[in-house]
Amino acid sequence: MFAPWVAVLSVFADVSVAMLQNQDMAGSFISHWHHIDSFYFASWHGALLICWFTVAGFLVFSKSFSLLKHLKQMSMLDTLAIHKSDNVYHLKSDCVSAFTSGMFTPKCYISDGMLNTTSDSEQDIIVKHEQAHAINRDPMKKWLFSVLASFFIGFISTRLKLHMSLAMEQMADDSVAKATNRNTDIASTLIKITRINQSINAKLQQECITNFGANVMEQRVLFLLGQLENKPVRKSISFTILAMTIVCCLLSIDSIHHLIEFFFKH
Repeated sequence: MFAPWVAVLSVFADVSVAMLQNQDMAGSFISHWHHIDSFYFASWHGALLICWFTVAGFLVFSKSFSLLKHLKQMSMLDTLAIHKSDNVYHLKSDCVSAFTSGMFTPKCYISDGMLNTTSDSEQDIIVKHEQAHAINRDPMKKWLFSVLASFFIGFISTRLKLHMSLAMEQMADDSVAKATNRNTDIASTLIKITRINQSINAKLQQECITNFGANVMEQRVLFLLGQLENKPVRKSISFTILAMTIVCCLLSIDSIHHLIEFFFKH
């Protein structure tokens, strides 16, 4: 997810240093870019720059607008919430719902519907799960991730956000499992809540909250029961691929520039 951003910023840093050298063919020991200081606004240079700022501005604005709308909704919801314990708040609603929201000071919310349909043991699991989200500041991470993911093509963006959501839910599940050593109970509670969940949070911005009855239930249950093992890619392999990507970008930057110029002259 973050690899493309790291690659772009690395290339930008290298090119910025090269521009300060004021050479006819500027570059580092890897990259070379002929007439790097030539920029014509009334050409594809300017058109590309305008398109980038337009798209980036629209995406950031739309995500910020969604966040502000969500914060307003949560402000109204807080007036109806009753403080229960620590950072857990009780909502008088028949909807079966438990979720965590808040950018810098996350709060956990649980509804009457959830309390009426679960046992004390299940409620303990649900509350501990949501508190794990709050401790990790997952709502803020989820929103920031959605902003970065929005720059990708639609189906890739959706896939990335799904995997991010799964990772956060599994970390919260794992936190509860370590504290209670009740993996089977956590899995059964998750299945039960997912089956009956109608969610008050369906009206909230999903990219700003984390909730107990989230998607990717099957993977979470299998993970809790020890039937699914996550095998992360080795860091050495990840860093090697990232380094190769950066080097390829640096080596091809001048060629790509001239290829575009072949179709779009100054």
